[in-house]
Amino acid sequence: MPELTKLVTTVNLDDRHLERLRNEFPDVEFVVCPERERLAEYLHDAQAYVGSGLIPAYLEQFPHLKWAQSPGAGVDSYLFPELIESDIIVTNNSGVHAPNIAEHVLGMMLAFARGFPEMVLNQQKRVWEGPTRETFELGYQTLAVVGLGD
Repeated sequence: MPELTKLVTTVNLDDRHLERLRNEFPDVEFVVCPERERLAEYLHDAQAYVGSGLIPAYLEQFPHLKWAQSPGAGVDSYLFPELIESDIIVTNNSGVHAPNIAEHVLGMMLAFARGFPEMVLNQQKRVWEGPTRETFELGYQTLAVVGLGD
């Protein structure tokens, strides 16, 4: 891949993340353009695009594009003939959130088993009662996992 000097993204990055990228890669210009209708202003000399909704018209406006990064795991919207036939590298974010999602699911399982949502609502109402339904322990329960993801 040729040298990367400009990356355009439609992902609205926090300033702290943008600052870190600019410090880590001082020779790369990072442009955040959350308004898709303004993309043409920035695409003409960029080699990389990070965002969803890549369309054939962007390839015409983006003659130096060599890398397209999906902000999510799916790249279905990128799979149009012009891009497939091009030399543009397409990557995704598969697995980036795997630890976070796994921990969140575990937290939800515990909250459900112990009746936490109802207890928090009771606490907000200053009602000091446990959950009205029977709570249970997760041990010795059966769990079905559908769609393992990363």
